[in-house]
Amino acid sequence: MQFAGWETVALSSEPFELDPQGRTLTSKDQMKALGISNACVVLKANYPLGPQAQMDRDFESLLQGAKVSALLTADNGQEYQLDSVGQAWAMHGAITSSEELSACVSCACESKIPDGTVIKSVHIKSDKPLPVLGAYWQSMPKLDGPEG
Repeated sequence: MQFAGWETVALSSEPFELDPQGRTLTSKDQMKALGISNACVVLKANYPLGPQAQMDRDFESLLQGAKVSALLTADNGQEYQLDSVGQAWAMHGAITSSEELSACVSCACESKIPDGTVIKSVHIKSDKPLPVLGAYWQSMPKLDGPEG
């Protein structure tokens, strides 16, 4: 699935439980870094867009205090740690066909993954058990800042 320069690849469309050992996920579809890359887990389907404060509360409740992180492995063996967790909402989900609320992990600062890098696998984990509906990888071009 692609949206305006974004690449999204489903890694697992089945529910599973994240845990401290984690799970290594791959795809037959190529995962190419375009600038900013995320590994995401779907926390809730059929979740309508609502007031941000309510969505923030629901997101925290669904995370159950878990800390999610991921390790991307490129096809050349280079590894990239992702540990900055953010909330994501999609009208047309990456895993389900409905609206999804997801937790996405990315690099805390500018992406250190060179553009064009092909990702071979995503190892995603949480510090405590966390039920999820599936997982996906997403990459989008970096946004240019204001000129000045």
